[in-house]
Amino acid sequence: MPVIPSGIEPFVITAPLTSGDLGEPSSSVKKDTKRVFDFITDERHLTAEDLLKSVNERIDTWQTEQDRQEAEKAASPRSRGSFNRLRSSRKLREKEAEEALVNSEYEQAKALLEQNEAKLEVLGHRCRLFRLAQKNLTEDEEWTLASSHFGIDTYYRREEDGTLSLKLEGEMTDLPLFEQVAVLKEVDLHYKWAPFCSSSMTVADLDKLDTVGWFMIGLSSFGLARDGCFRVIGCDNIHE
Repeated sequence: MPVIPSGIEPFVITAPLTSGDLGEPSSSVKKDTKRVFDFITDERHLTAEDLLKSVNERIDTWQTEQDRQEAEKAASPRSRGSFNRLRSSRKLREKEAEEALVNSEYEQAKALLEQNEAKLEVLGHRCRLFRLAQKNLTEDEEWTLASSHFGIDTYYRREEDGTLSLKLEGEMTDLPLFEQVAVLKEVDLHYKWAPFCSSSMTVADLDKLDTVGWFMIGLSSFGLARDGCFRVIGCDNIHE
């Protein structure tokens, strides 16, 4: 059962909303805005961020055109009389109806983004972490190799804020991804298999792929022990 602390809204694990959706922009900005939040729900944060960028670009272009049209109307008030005489034109009415429909869609998309501004701020923060994680997986220039044992390479890097980052690399065969994720997420059982880990527990499950854990590492026979807390945030990036 998830360990959900007080003050945190409980999350519900449901069937994916975006199965088979590669995140390509569609012709509907309103639909794409809703898809952004579906991707967030499915923990596909990087796809959500890419689609959000497309949505924002289209809204900015639309808003610029709206501002230009308003400025033109304000600068030429005398043209309203001739414009009103043309309103009986069928083609003009159809054009106005089409423009009104498009404007309504953009306004609804813009309103949906404004209503969920806090959620989008979280998305931006998490995506910065995930982009950095992607870079760390593919680049070794900034990392120092510390050891190679049992097929696992351990690297470290000193960060600008004084912290120390660790990276472990190795190959695993005949082990499905689902089983790997299940083992890593069961923090309460880490002490049963992690070397020198004498105790572990889940402090809180903040979301489906957002967990705070605690562990103790040491040699009890020598009276040596150290403990620490960590927070792990995951992202479904299989399609990408």
